[in-house]
Amino acid sequence: MRRSPPAPLLLLTLCLALGILLYREIAAPAPHFTPDGAAASPAATPARPADFIAPPPQQFAETETRPLFVASRRPVVAAPPPAAAAPKAPAPPSPPSLTLVGIIASAEERIALIKPANSTEILKAGEGETVSGWQIRRIFADHIVVATGANEQEIAFPPQRDTGNAPGAAAAGSPLPAELLIRPARRP
Repeated sequence: MRRSPPAPLLLLTLCLALGILLYREIAAPAPHFTPDGAAASPAATPARPADFIAPPPQQFAETETRPLFVASRRPVVAAPPPAAAAPKAPAPPSPPSLTLVGIIASAEERIALIKPANSTEILKAGEGETVSGWQIRRIFADHIVVATGANEQEIAFPPQRDTGNAPGAAAAGSPLPAELLIRPARRP
């Protein structure tokens, strides 16, 4: 008969002893300790901690004078408020979107023929009348003066295009087609 070596039997016994010890540790209730470290009786209950009360802000004055998250630990100095800027003049209104098409002048009155932008209609307006928000102040032979508020602008005839000798072409020196020209009657 052979005898089994003692090492495996010894290891088996050691594992069983450690297993029993571990079971007792897990199953046993945890002891209660008082702040001084002595074991308390199971009948004694731990005291309820006091409610938290924040310290007064004056206690943190040093944190304000030496901020934690600034590398130099120097107080952050607020930038001085910008000096009151001079009031800006209002932007001048955009130039009038009007095209001077013609001028009719007589001894009694002067009338400007004006075409507003984005329109196919030609409007007649005299001095003092308003077209597209612009008041016609003066009508001259080759331009008009319009104003809105204190802003005055001159509108002259657009540059003439070379239309050649096609039918309906404008007469020399006229921005209007020949059919629309009003020619003064010749006196004998």
